[in-house]
Amino acid sequence: MASTHALLSRNQWQGVRLATLVGNELAPYVGEGSTNVEGPEVLLSAEATQAMAIVLHELVTNASKHGALATAQGRVSVQWDWEQAEDGPRRLVLHWRETGGIQPVVQGQAGYGIRAIRELIPYELDGSVDLVFDADGVRCRIALPLQRERSGIQTVQLFKAAISLPAAECAQAQPQ
Repeated sequence: MASTHALLSRNQWQGVRLATLVGNELAPYVGEGSTNVEGPEVLLSAEATQAMAIVLHELVTNASKHGALATAQGRVSVQWDWEQAEDGPRRLVLHWRETGGIQPVVQGQAGYGIRAIRELIPYELDGSVDLVFDADGVRCRIALPLQRERSGIQTVQLFKAAISLPAAECAQAQPQ
């Protein structure tokens, strides 16, 4: 969390780009194609930055101890994009996928990290998390609902001010 607070402080608590946050968490493991990170520019609010930092940290920690980042052949892919919900507004959806690592084994009760991954986003940001342990590796899907708001700086923000879109996308997202 210290590096996340440093990023937030550097940006005067106005938020952090999602790519920066993901990159910082995966930085110790980047190399030889072990990670893939891609998605549109997204600015997380300070609140969303803190919640996502914890979740990403726990995903990286679990991958480095028990998953794809624990082996030389393992790979982690983190991708995000905007998605239109069938029953509501657009949302940001992030996909975490591990391949080539140790086959995940779930034993007994979930520890702190798994509980944080599953519970923090719904509680703090009214989003959803689908965490799956299958033979190919861990998969995690995080969805954050978009709420349209107008502001003087031409941004559209997620529920509870979680994410801001670049101004160019705001015109497309504004209610007609």
